[in-house]
Amino acid sequence: AAHAKSARHEQEEAVGRSEQLESESERRAKVFNNAVKQAVQRFQGQLESERDELAARCGRLARDLDAAARAAAEAAEREATAAEALRAAEDAAHIAAVQAEETETLAASKARALEDSQRVKLAAAQWSAKESADRADRAEAET
Repeated sequence: AAHAKSARHEQEEAVGRSEQLESESERRAKVFNNAVKQAVQRFQGQLESERDELAARCGRLARDLDAAARAAAEAAEREATAAEALRAAEDAAHIAAVQAEETETLAASKARALEDSQRVKLAAAQWSAKESADRADRAEAET
């Protein structure tokens, strides 16, 4: 009887320790998940902010490009000689080329930012799926 009582006591202690370990594991998982979510949100916020800045810059460059084209057209009309008109056209072409290069660079940066955002979303979805699978595994192990 004493042996059975001792075995029951040991079993109860083991169950208690197991519950404590499971509780601590869940707490740690929550802390880790929250940290991951915060990091993902911070990174996504940075990417969205960079995307917005790039979009605004693209808009300014487009307006500058339009303004430069109008200025070049007006300058060509005002010029009295063919040499002055040619110089104005060359200046406008140079500005347009520089702005086109900047626009292409910005577009590539925006594309990279969008790809990074998609990778972050995919990683978050994969993490969520892993969490669900882990919960299902724990639930199955408990039954």
